[in-house]
Amino acid sequence: TLKLDTPTAGAVSNTSPLLVSGIAGDNSGLDRVEVSLNSAPPVSATLGASTKPTVVPFSASVVPTEGSNSLTVTAYDLSGNSTTVIRSFTFTRRYALTLSRSIPTALTATPDTAGNLALAAAPSSAASALTPSAVNSDPKTSAVLPGKAVKLTATPKKGFVFSHWSGAPGGAVDQGNVLTFTMPAADVAVTAAFVEHPISGSA
Repeated sequence: TLKLDTPTAGAVSNTSPLLVSGIAGDNSGLDRVEVSLNSAPPVSATLGASTKPTVVPFSASVVPTEGSNSLTVTAYDLSGNSTTVIRSFTFTRRYALTLSRSIPTALTATPDTAGNLALAAAPSSAASALTPSAVNSDPKTSAVLPGKAVKLTATPKKGFVFSHWSGAPGGAVDQGNVLTFTMPAADVAVTAAFVEHPISGSA
């Protein structure tokens, strides 16, 4: 038996290398699982631990090409019998945009107290939602298509002011608490600095 969990049928991936994973097995025992991308020579997947020979997890990493990709996964039992699954998926390269906040040390555990960061892209589908979404998460990351417009907005909370940006890519336009740039074909890490308002208790 062979079940391919990732990538799912028709999936659009933005991660490279791409993790291929699933479950394979046979009553008489599993010999190996081989993975081939776009008719390239197959590579052996890593088999995970299992108490049942019919349920053995496997995983392998492949590097997809831009556009359509065809993945072939074949499981072999100890007698040489095999089962094959072929799956097509689309790869669109995105890059990581990581947003961090520089804040007073006393607020390390509660960065939301100092201020928040918002991300907007044009078109909106060019950037994934910032994750993790939990309160006080820092840093947060989005997967962004290169060549697309990105707008970052830093909003200070009461008692704090926005100070400056750091880590902006080349060509970025700094307009105070708003930073705009075109996403390059590379990962970007931007930090927004928040400081306490010089007049205690002021907004």
